[in-house]
Amino acid sequence: MDTDTGPPFDRLQISAITANSPVYVSHVSQDKAWVHVETSTYFGWVNARDIAFVDESFVRSWQNGRYAVLIRDRIPIYDEKGRFCFKAPLGAQFPLLREEGAFLDVWIAVADENRQAVLSVARVSRENAALRPLKMTRANLAKVANELINQPYGWGGLPQNRDCSSMMMDFFAPFGIWLPRNSKQQAHEVGRFIELGSLSPEEKEAIILSYGIPYATLIWRKGHIMLYMGSYEGKALIFHSMWGVNTQDPRGRKGRKVVGRSVITTLRPGIESCNGRAPGCDPLQSVLGMTLLLPNAPTPPEPASSFPSQNP
Repeated sequence: MDTDTGPPFDRLQISAITANSPVYVSHVSQDKAWVHVETSTYFGWVNARDIAFVDESFVRSWQNGRYAVLIRDRIPIYDEKGRFCFKAPLGAQFPLLREEGAFLDVWIAVADENRQAVLSVARVSRENAALRPLKMTRANLAKVANELINQPYGWGGLPQNRDCSSMMMDFFAPFGIWLPRNSKQQAHEVGRFIELGSLSPEEKEAIILSYGIPYATLIWRKGHIMLYMGSYEGKALIFHSMWGVNTQDPRGRKGRKVVGRSVITTLRPGIESCNGRAPGCDPLQSVLGMTLLLPNAPTPPEPASSFPSQNP
């Protein structure tokens, strides 16, 4: 447990996995209580009671090429007999069976008595789900952002909440944009990374304002990822799930103010709590780069440097 940054953060918790996520089982513990799984984004140990095994017939039905995605958060999912199965988060995807007017019928997986996955039908409203990919319009982007704003921060997905990188994953999932699980990978493995670390805070913000594309630009500093949303009164605005901001009083005593939720801020949240912008207290100083997610976005001139997608 890490108690230095607030309430206990379980650093051994890598990530929560959404119900009905496909996983690959690579190892089983000696007592068979735990299984080591690989997902599309990460790997780790999960309780054996939380998985069900599939056969080739199930896989063919699941990989049907048409999918529905949730555009609202924490939606209860019921099987065809009306029995509650689980709650699914915004960004969760299910194979589409058919369209039925104001509803979408999707496949879900339920476990039988032998821990085998069997297909069941669930019906979700078009108010809660859409065909994937959702069009990346301003209205749709705002709708998804409004679902995620002001939600509690949750390290590694605990307890059923989001940290910074999982919120970015879920934000882009409805639009068919896949992001890795952690912030460094998101910054370097998708889109075009622009190095900003050598610039002054003022130069960094100027580059972001000039070349950042609202809702399609990630801002990265070590351990944290943010979404550029545009500007207000000449200041860049970012959407992110954050734990807190560093503080320093006139005597040099350092501390932290807890935010603990998803918010829209400037690039310098909490700067007023830093004594004369003390070193290490200005969040903008620690911004290392931005990632342009759109392929044809213009490249900033030097001294900012552009790199293709890669893991450094």
